[in-house]
Amino acid sequence: MTHYGPSTCRSHAEYFRKMILGQRITLFYRNKSFDEFIDEGIRLRNEMRALREELPVATPDLSALIALQEEAKTILIQIFNHVRQNRKH
Repeated sequence: MTHYGPSTCRSHAEYFRKMILGQRITLFYRNKSFDEFIDEGIRLRNEMRALREELPVATPDLSALIALQEEAKTILIQIFNHVRQNRKH
């Protein structure tokens, strides 16, 4: 059985039974703008990795690019953790 819409109910019947009986229905909530932000962060990481792999190993700017990539990764993780903590409240 599949879940009914954004709820934890596995069927229409379960969903409507809970509605009629006045029971609690748990709904899932997605933050579309945050999901898009995460998707963009993943694309950025993949592009930076591809760029790093395409550069010759002896390129002097390679270490700067690696440092920049690590800094961006750290910042994205901090943002993710901050949003995740604030979503619980």
